[in-house]
Formats: sequence, structure tokens, C-alpha cells
Amino acid sequence: FDMSHEDLANALWTNIKEIPNNGIDDDNNGYIDDVHGWNTVQNNGDIRPINNHGTLVSSIIAATKDNGIGIAGIAPKVKIMPILVTEKANESIKEDHIEYDAVLKAVQYAVKNGARIINMSFGADAPAGFYTNIMQYAYDHNVLLVVSAGNNGVNLNTSNTSPVCDDGNKNFVLGIAALEHDLTRASFSNYGDRCVDLSVPGVD
Repeated sequence: FDMSHEDLANALWTNIKEIPNNGIDDDNNGYIDDVHGWNTVQNNGDIRPINNHGTLVSSIIAATKDNGIGIAGIAPKVKIMPILVTEKANESIKEDHIEYDAVLKAVQYAVKNGARIINMSFGADAPAGFYTNIMQYAYDHNVLLVVSAGNNGVNLNTSNTSPVCDDGNKNFVLGIAALEHDLTRASFSNYGDRCVDLSVPGVD
């Protein structure tokens, strides 16, 4: 997310054992200069966002409350560990793109460095079960995965979507769908109790 955002200044996770920009893996965790997180696409500590999605989601989670700025996050005292998994659109890629290996590296990094909850607010153009092994890894390490149901307006009981349905029928992810202001289902939100566990306000 945008580390200079004034409403997120208190939310940024810091690896206190790592010395910034010295080219050394000071804490011997296998990552060089991972002061505030990790870029799994470029395999370095450059976590500057390539779009606004991470800042949006981080704000909903952890924006400072009662400071007269922006919004109040639902958990304003937590720390966000930014992990970049998205490859920016370029000549060969028409839109921002996420690879399996990037997500795998991200979940491994988060688990190894003490994350308790991993937010996976993305849909994937991938076959059902694509991320099941990654989900299992997090679950086996007592890390909660909170996963977006997706925004295609489809019934997940009959049309699987990755990664929200990639729990191997073991229910080890928390699937989240979106509601309108009147608590009816948002028209864009995927739905279906096979993969969705909670529906929460998700419009404006």
C-alpha cells in the first residue's frame, strides 16, 4: 500500500531486525532488506504499489480512527505487512497480473514472518483448486486466510472461482461476499454458501 498515506502511517509493519538498504540479510530469514515487506515479483524489498487496490483494502482494515482524516479502519491497531504479488501491465500483459508462484511466495513470506491473518482480496483466472496447496500451508501454520468471493455476480455453488473456493472442501478459508446498504446482496458479488462464509457491507 501507499506507505506515505497519512491515514495509514501507523499501520505499516516493520521488520525491526533488518537494516534498511545495506544489501544484507541481517535477520537471516532469507530475504535481503525486507524492512516493511516483500515484492514476490521482483524478489526484493521494493513494495511500492503499482495500483490502488492494496491501499484501498489496507485502509478498510487499518486506517487510523478519530484523527479527522479519511475513514476509520475496522481494526485500526493492527499492522499491515505489505507483500506485492502483482505484475504491472506491459507490452506482453494487457492488465495487471498475478502468478501462482508470486502468491505462493507471498503466503510463505507472511507465515515465516509472523502474520496471523492473510488477506487475499483478488479473483484469479485459474482452474478450481489452483491455490489449494497454498491455502493448506497457511492453515497448517495456524494462519487465517480471508478471501474475497469475487466480483462476477456468479453462484459459487455451481461455478467455482479461485481462490475463494480453493479450500479442498475442508473449510479452511473465510470467504467474504459483499452487501448493499440495505443488506441485500451486491449485484456484482459472487455468492453461494459452498464458498462464502460471511457477507458484509461492500458498496461505497
